[in-house]
Amino acid sequence: MESFLEISDECLEEPDRPCLKLFYMLEGNALAKVYENPIPLQAGDVLLVSSRKNVHTLEKEAGSKLLFLLLDERKTEEFLGPLLFTQNALTRFLFQGIYGDDFQDFCLVRTRGDELIRRLFLELWEESKRQEEFFAFALQHRFILLMTELIRRHMSHVVQDVPASLTAEGYELYNYITKSDFRLTLDDIAERFYIAPSYASRYVKKLTGMPFSTLMKSCRFYVATLMLSTTNKSISAISEQVGYDNPENFIRAFKKEYRVTPTQYRLQNQ
Repeated sequence: MESFLEISDECLEEPDRPCLKLFYMLEGNALAKVYENPIPLQAGDVLLVSSRKNVHTLEKEAGSKLLFLLLDERKTEEFLGPLLFTQNALTRFLFQGIYGDDFQDFCLVRTRGDELIRRLFLELWEESKRQEEFFAFALQHRFILLMTELIRRHMSHVVQDVPASLTAEGYELYNYITKSDFRLTLDDIAERFYIAPSYASRYVKKLTGMPFSTLMKSCRFYVATLMLSTTNKSISAISEQVGYDNPENFIRAFKKEYRVTPTQYRLQNQ
């Protein structure tokens, strides 16, 4: 099983796939720059940079130590699952980075003095280096625990370049679609959220930063990948559940999005 997480004590080259980048300042100080945003980092700081924000520099002081995590975007979505829909600054940043067209450049979490967070980062790093049997599963669970503890302990210590734009109503809309039969129309959205049909398209874009068609596609593939990796449902049943009348159309659309067939995805991720 391939790991969804790459870890290094040096910054890796820019990835050729959608990834979220996470930096942890283990010791010392550094200065990061994401576009025009200078971000001083001290020991204990956790910096997340959106996958599409590739222009950044990082200068470390002599003797400083920094861990760099490269998170496969789709795996992040799959493993965090319902955690993405909790109401806090960190998950809103992650949600927008994965799904949105309008999102922040970075999210900084200050965890100074928190030995649990430090230990979790070091365990991730050590597990990645050892790569013993089932190491990918161990990374997955440690990563989920790390994100959970960041949310539990440090959401009052978050620094962002701009306020998160995805509202509670945006999460409600996304959840409504993922639990539907994926044959929704804008009229259905208007009826469910008590708005005028003529306003529905703008309403969706305002809440999520995505056009309705993009939002539907994102929800379809989220549910499809989740079922492929966690259930034994047939491809035909999954395609029907996410709104495709013809399994062949689902397979073609899935392969275009993920570069593998649903069956290949299942073999790689179960």
